[in-house]
Amino acid sequence: MRTLAAFSLTELVIVVVIVGTIAAIAVPRLSRAVNSTQEKAVAHDLHQLIEAAERYKAEHGGYPPLAAANAIPDEIKAQFQSGRWDGGTPIGGQWKYKVAAGDACVGVFFPGSPPSDETMSAIDAIVDDGNLSTGAFTKLSPMYFWYQLR
Repeated sequence: MRTLAAFSLTELVIVVVIVGTIAAIAVPRLSRAVNSTQEKAVAHDLHQLIEAAERYKAEHGGYPPLAAANAIPDEIKAQFQSGRWDGGTPIGGQWKYKVAAGDACVGVFFPGSPPSDETMSAIDAIVDDGNLSTGAFTKLSPMYFWYQLR
């Protein structure tokens, strides 16, 4: 008579514990890596918007006019691939632009739940001074973060 080879319950439990331990170590690290990548992508996109607005100002003597309520002007959008600024940001939220008394701002608006201040401070550290209360990139409300063009 032939016996079938099989794993014992103890062996299966040990394998499950090992896999669970590996997952408990790997998942938070992967999550941090994803968050860091998203923060860098937002900072990069914000930097592109700032450069495009500054380039427009240098060529035309002022910032692009506001075309629609807080929308990125077509004069800036034209410098990038089609539809790039019409969607959301990598961390949720929408790109915004405003002009008042010759000054302009580019920013992010979060109509739902905004990211943590830790996330936005990390973005601020890349594009400005790392403090959401000072510098060019500031938190105006829990839903609005603006970069003041100079």
